[in-house]
This record gives sequence, structure tokens and C-alpha cells, in this order.
Amino acid sequence: MAAKRKAAAKRKSTGAKRKATAKPRSAAKPMSAAKPTAATKRTASAKRAARPERPLAAPAVLASWGRTDIPFWQQRQLVVMTEPAREAAASPSTLGLMAPAVHVREVAAQAIGDIAQILARASATIAPMLTETLLMPPSRPPGLAAVAGEFATPQPPPAELGRYQLVTAPEEKIEDLATELNAHRLVEAAYVTPPLLPAAAPPRMAAVGNRAHAMMLPAAPPPAPGTATPDFSAMQGYLNASPDGVDARWAWSQPGGRGDGVSIIDIEGGWCFDHEDLQHSVDGLVGGTALSDPLWRDHGTAVLSEIVGDDNGMGVIGIAPNARVAAISHSGESTPVKAIVAATKRLRPGDIMLLETQQAGPRFNFTLRDDQRGYIPVEWIDVTYRAVAYAVSQGIIVVSAGANGGENLDDPIYSLRPSSGPVTFPGDWVNPFDRTRRDSGSIIVGAGAPPSTAFGPDRARMGFSNFGAAVDTQGWGEEVVAGGYGFLQGGAEERRYTATFGGTSGASPMVVGALAAVQGIRKAMGRAPLTPAQARNLLRATGAPQRGNTTERIGTRPDIKQMVASMPA
Repeated sequence: MAAKRKAAAKRKSTGAKRKATAKPRSAAKPMSAAKPTAATKRTASAKRAARPERPLAAPAVLASWGRTDIPFWQQRQLVVMTEPAREAAASPSTLGLMAPAVHVREVAAQAIGDIAQILARASATIAPMLTETLLMPPSRPPGLAAVAGEFATPQPPPAELGRYQLVTAPEEKIEDLATELNAHRLVEAAYVTPPLLPAAAPPRMAAVGNRAHAMMLPAAPPPAPGTATPDFSAMQGYLNASPDGVDARWAWSQPGGRGDGVSIIDIEGGWCFDHEDLQHSVDGLVGGTALSDPLWRDHGTAVLSEIVGDDNGMGVIGIAPNARVAAISHSGESTPVKAIVAATKRLRPGDIMLLETQQAGPRFNFTLRDDQRGYIPVEWIDVTYRAVAYAVSQGIIVVSAGANGGENLDDPIYSLRPSSGPVTFPGDWVNPFDRTRRDSGSIIVGAGAPPSTAFGPDRARMGFSNFGAAVDTQGWGEEVVAGGYGFLQGGAEERRYTATFGGTSGASPMVVGALAAVQGIRKAMGRAPLTPAQARNLLRATGAPQRGNTTERIGTRPDIKQMVASMPA
């Protein structure tokens, strides 16, 4: 490992570029237990003082920080869960730092003996994952209890979420640090998490000679100066009647069927809020720090336009154009927990949360890959599961991209608890893809082929889509017409469109749009909104059936008209 780091440092010093892709690492070696000298302490303190403050809460746009060879949103983070039984015997100063879910105050990192020494040797800092504000019960508008039913009394996040700490450390030291912390008496579990990534379809590959190369789509020309954007809505086949689409056009003929009265929060990285087709129903950034990386901005723009694109005679139309959508960025954190809890506090029972991210899984040792193989839904990670389950317990419908790893989520590998070295989950962790043992209540979306049959039979599983018993429903995995990217219309960012959006990221907004339409229709009828369980059951019981190899389950394509006809009273 030392040789690899030395070589990496040499490459960096000569200005050579290398891909921002995590490489498999050898087994982590314990860090030296030698105490730092006074000079070392002064040097470490000076480095920490000189390090720029990392913004976490105020909405903003952040380009990069820390290492210049890896975008900060592709850097890993270290999650630490404290051991409450051992904390009880610890000193008051230790309890002040690592309190087991005491919903009282936000605590800052302080010197606590040997843990402080471990962190100092690695130039690392530690802080609670959730702030005091996020640990308090959500507030709800007056009068909501009349329709909220079992969700009438808002509850604070579960106690265990208060035991999680986030450690910020140099990338080259993070695995050794996790291994050393796992041996500490106050630590129940410590694990390095892979970064959050968008779940757009992997690059299409073409054979060049005897090697496969990613196909680069050419940018479309910009609109002629002084001309309006054409109306692309006729190309949006997913708006049409089932089985091709979700029957959004029928929903628009029904009172409330445009998503009236429904709120949605999209959790991912970045967006172009100035896009010409996002001016009616988008409330902008309400939390986190939006990423300026075009990879995220195009992705977020496409997602929002698929759900609430303006019905303005040009560009695209969203499935539920009258719903209200806000955005919360995961701010480059490796875990979306803060964003999930913050969104829960802003939403009401029956509203919808969309998780538009994926993470590298255990199949390839949590490493990043250009082809996205082995990527999985984010709730497999211990702390993220707990946050998702909390949101669902408050009546929020959580829809999650099923990820593009080509994985069978029923594979036994996902029931093996990571329990050694730098990835050690808590002892009570259970595989959330096995819903007979642990179920967050979320809706997981797979990617099916579009009706064109250019990617196989309509509604058959796309080869990159994950599948399994926990995958509830599907959307188009290719050929989605949406805002962003510029492959349909190029030019300025606020006027770009594509006809090639996809992946489970393209599929998930279709499900969100369909649910928003159904919830809007129910509201117009004077009925209580669907609960998360009702919404998931309705998606699984209705819709256009999957085709192709149905043993690789991705579920049915939603049919709004059928859902309305079958929904509970």
C-alpha cells in the first residue's frame, strides 16, 4: 500500500491526471500507536486551521474541495456508530462528544483521550451526523391531523440515529483509521462508505477493433437565435396510455390528476433551476449545497422535468406538472442521511421523497466502475436504511432508484454483514433487500426496456438494471425525453433537452409522477392520501406486466388509470 501511495504522489507531482475511480486496496494495516510529538501536533493543528471550512447547510453551489485529483463528491466518508453500553461507563467529557442519541444539543469534536489521539494522527475530525435541529420532531401545519390518520403525531428520528458520527479524514488514511476505530472500546461499528453517484444509464458501448469503447453522443445544435424551443411532448411516449406509458394524459383529465396539492423532494446532487421548463412548479434548493458538476446538473434537470416539466407549449411536459418539487442536495456527503431526515421534516404524510442516487456495493469491494457493475440501492448501507425507515414511519412515500449494477438483489452476498477491517456494520444489521427479515417500507424502481424494442422486448429488464424480490416496479430505462444534456436540443444550459435519458434514474421519476397524479386525484376526491404501504401494494398489484425473463423481477410499469380504479377507499 505504501508503494502505491508513493507512486500516486509522484504522479500527482508531475501533473499527470488519473481517473477519479477508487481502486481495490490491500488489507488495511493497523496504524502506528506512537504518540505524536509536540512538533507534529503543531503541524497538524496548522494544517487543520488552514483547511477551508466545508459548507454543509446553506444552499449554495460548490465546485470542489480537498484533493484536486478526485472531485469531492466522489470521495469516501467514514461513518462511526458509538457503543452505548460502554459509553455509560465513560467520562462526562466523552459522553458529551459521543452521546447515544441524547436529543438535546449538537456536540462538536473535543479532545477525549485516546480517540482524540487516533484522530489527530490521521489529521481527522469527528462530528455528529445529525444536528440538534434534525434530531427534534418535525413540525406539521395546523389541521393536518384531520387527514393524517396514523401519522397525525410527528415523531423525532429514532434514537439510534443520534449515535452516528461522521469522520472527515484524508482519503489515503481512511481505511486504516476505520480499522483502528473498530478496535476502540467506545465504537460499535465503523465503516467506509462509497460515494453517492447518479443512476443514469451506463454508457452505451461499441466495438472498436477487439475492444469495447463508450459511445459518445454528439451534442445537438442550439435553437436558431430568436426562436422558441419546439414542443417535444409528442415524443414523450411515457405520457401515453398503458402499456406504453403511465397514462398521464388520462390523469390530466381528472380533477387533481396533475399532481395538485402534492409535494415532492428530490434528493441528489445538482440541478439547473433556471431551465426554461422548470419555472412553474419547482421551489429550488431547500437544503444542502448543490454541486456545480455538469454530470449532476444535467441529471437533476432531467429528473425534475420528467416529473413537473412546465405545460407551456414548448419543450417537455411533466407527468404531474402541478405538483410542487423542491430539491435537497446530499452536499457531497457519502451518506444521504442528513438530506433524508431534513426532507422528512419538510414533507407531510402522503408526500413523496425521491432518492436519485446509487452506491458501489460489495460485489466488487465497493469500488467505482465506469460500467456501474455492482452498484446497489443506497438503503443497503446501515445508517441510510435507518433514515429511510424513519421517513416511511412518518407517512412519507420514499421512492428509490434501484441502481444500475446488473445485480440480483436476492443473491446471498447481500445478506453477509460486513464485519471486518474498514467496513464493519453494527451487529444488528440485517439485509434490507430481504424484506421477510427487514423492510424500510420504501419503493425500489427497476429499469425496463422502452416500447421501441430497440433495447429488447417492451418492459423486459434492461441488462444494467438490478432485479429481485425487493424491486417493486419499473419505468423506462432508455429513450426518456427530458430537459438537460443537450442531445435533442443543444445550446445554453437552460434550453437543453435530451431524448436519451435513462437508467433507474430515468425510471424512478416516472413512478414518482404516477404516484403524484394518483395522490392528487385522491385529494380532489376528499380522501386521505395513500400511505407508503398502500402506495407500494398498489404499484405491485396493478400496471402493465413485465416481459422477457420474468424470473429477474423488476415489476410492472405503472398505469395511473388502473391504480385509481384499484385504490383503497
